[in-house]
Amino acid sequence: MVKQNAILFGPLPPPYGGVSVFMSLICNAVTERGGTVWSYKGPGSGSGVLLVDHRRFGHIRQLAREPRGSRISDSTHFHVEYPSVILLPLWLAAKSLFGFYWIKVIHDGTLPMRFAKFNWLQKKLFHLALGKVDEFVVASPELNDWLADVVRFTGRITTIPTLLPPKTKAGKPEVYLALEGLAAHERTVCSIGVFLPSYGFDKIANAVEIYRNETGEDVGLLLIDACFERDEGFKTQTLNGRDWVSVAENVPHENIADVLGRCDVFIRAVENESIGLSKIEALWCGVPVVSSNTGEKRGMLVYDFDDIDGICRHMRTVFNGGSAPDADKWAEYFRNKAERNFQDFVAVIMGNDA
Repeated sequence: MVKQNAILFGPLPPPYGGVSVFMSLICNAVTERGGTVWSYKGPGSGSGVLLVDHRRFGHIRQLAREPRGSRISDSTHFHVEYPSVILLPLWLAAKSLFGFYWIKVIHDGTLPMRFAKFNWLQKKLFHLALGKVDEFVVASPELNDWLADVVRFTGRITTIPTLLPPKTKAGKPEVYLALEGLAAHERTVCSIGVFLPSYGFDKIANAVEIYRNETGEDVGLLLIDACFERDEGFKTQTLNGRDWVSVAENVPHENIADVLGRCDVFIRAVENESIGLSKIEALWCGVPVVSSNTGEKRGMLVYDFDDIDGICRHMRTVFNGGSAPDADKWAEYFRNKAERNFQDFVAVIMGNDA
């Protein structure tokens, strides 16, 4: 039984960023238990799912229709992680007016580093929000410690990694249009992210190019673009006439396992992250994982973010039949952990022991 009117607020895919994937994986569990999902991206159809246009203040208008004391689990980015000078003050005023219980879910592991670079207004807004949040749910112990020890939040903080059991199915033929050329290569390297420098697509491409030149092996690179942000100049620089690089955009998350299973190694070259869901999904597919030294690293071959030679070294290890120690053991651990995380999130969102 739902103790309070329970609402989960955030984006549904597409695009297929980490938060929208999280929302899609937890959505049905919330609606099946009598809760409501507010989505400001992606589809708004379906029982229990409402499309609210935050840019037109649809979420504020919807608040006026909800009973006082509603329980809102907030996975948006514009209230805390990237405090909006318009949307955040409106949200805080609405909290005082409508008296909802605000659970802020922080998925973004870069927040502590970015907070140090906030201007005075962003920091002011952040601290105003801090005074109104009833409860935080964070994706990592590091975020927990930062909220408690650095910014001095004194309320309840719960750590639940956003790793959840995936929904999988074989992709439709159109999913693989960008993958047609991969079968012609001797080996395939894959990465998931967006075309921004902090996601390291350029470093992976440079490493593959070095490996190709050194060994003469025909290695193809597949970059799966989640499309939630893009630097067009960076994309042009990364591709740079490399006909052995394929780009697939907005691959549905339920098809990712099918795509990963066709690759020889998965490389996650991001500069900072809390976990790195795609790395663990690759482990679940039995694909060796090479990871930059951030987020989850167990069962993976690890290198420093700027170390292109490190990427090449680990590629050689994998292509010579090697892998990280205990990769299978950690894959099973993450499967069990994902199931526990799912139950924990449902309980927090619904306000009971669902």
